[in-house]
Amino acid sequence: MDDRREAIADAALKLFSEVGFDNVTNKDLGRAASVAPGLIYYYFKDKDDLFRYVLRKSLQDMLACYAEIKGEGRGEDLNAWIASNISLSRPTSGFLKIMLDYAVSDRRSAETDEAIRQFYASETTILTQSLAGRDDAAQLAILVSVFLDGLMASRIIRPELDIQRLTQAFIALLASRPAR
Repeated sequence: MDDRREAIADAALKLFSEVGFDNVTNKDLGRAASVAPGLIYYYFKDKDDLFRYVLRKSLQDMLACYAEIKGEGRGEDLNAWIASNISLSRPTSGFLKIMLDYAVSDRRSAETDEAIRQFYASETTILTQSLAGRDDAAQLAILVSVFLDGLMASRIIRPELDIQRLTQAFIALLASRPAR
């Protein structure tokens, strides 16, 4: 991948999450990514194209981090998924904020909606498999997903939260529920 394209995408995630999509100019993006503002159009058709790319890239980064943690053998699926969320908590919080902004915007696209749907389908599959042997595995997988989204959103509002400790408490709570 081109380093400039990635620098633009990284700057966009940061700026979109901090000041909102509508308030970010190409001049802001160029300054933050250390590129000429006009160069943005070389890599992206327009700001909406950049926005969709940032969403898809964030989804891919989360899945790649999970695969890396899982591949290192640092725990079973549930712990590896939660560890990947914690590892990427800062960008994930920003990503969640722009996803929320996107969800209520008028710039919805089938392509971006599908990328988000695929991410949550992948997450649910990972979590359901990690909770195998439980009659309520599918429901618990959704609960874990919602917990993690809520934790990342809370991190924006309440940065003093100890997300590591909260996830450990949540895992202990899940473990206390007997398999059926």
